[in-house]
Amino acid sequence: MSKQFTTNLVRLSYVSVFQPRETPQGTKKYSVTCLLPKSDKAGYDALMKAIGDVYQESKDTVLKGIAKPKIPVHDGDGVTSTGAEFGPECKGNWVFTASANESYPPSVVDQRVQPVMNQTDVYSGCWGHVAISIYAYNNQSKGIGFGLNGVQKVKDDEPLGFSFNANDAFSTVEGSSDDSDFTPMEEVDPLTGLPLGM
Repeated sequence: MSKQFTTNLVRLSYVSVFQPRETPQGTKKYSVTCLLPKSDKAGYDALMKAIGDVYQESKDTVLKGIAKPKIPVHDGDGVTSTGAEFGPECKGNWVFTASANESYPPSVVDQRVQPVMNQTDVYSGCWGHVAISIYAYNNQSKGIGFGLNGVQKVKDDEPLGFSFNANDAFSTVEGSSDDSDFTPMEEVDPLTGLPLGM
């Protein structure tokens, strides 16, 4: 079974909600990583309750014999499964990722629940709600997973990762940009490179 759940406000990271990204296993998936502030205790408690509900309904079937299944919610102040520290953007947050197969693109909507047409509006660093399916799995391992159903972009924030600002890189070039001062180049013959009319 799976349980539908919509998160409280989370910051989005590693956003691949319009184009699927290839996984290390070679499959393509849509995905988003959610950063849930630890200060939002109600949001965290609601998420953990939903996970608990799925476990209770699956403990005699899919998760039979598993007292502590793997869950996809991690402490951003801790370390990853490989022992590396989470990125600085994860500090002070609970971190979890939801994904969807290439055949099932998530819905991406704005504050008015209208489809987001400009893909650059949803980026790593903005805030939103994420609709997920919480489900139990039993393959190479047993645990709880998050399927990605949709994203609602709610507000902007500083982009995470590299961002380019032209104003920081360039300065104004002195000189007139008035078209009246523009002298067109002579037309040239593309074969000879000489001005036409010669």
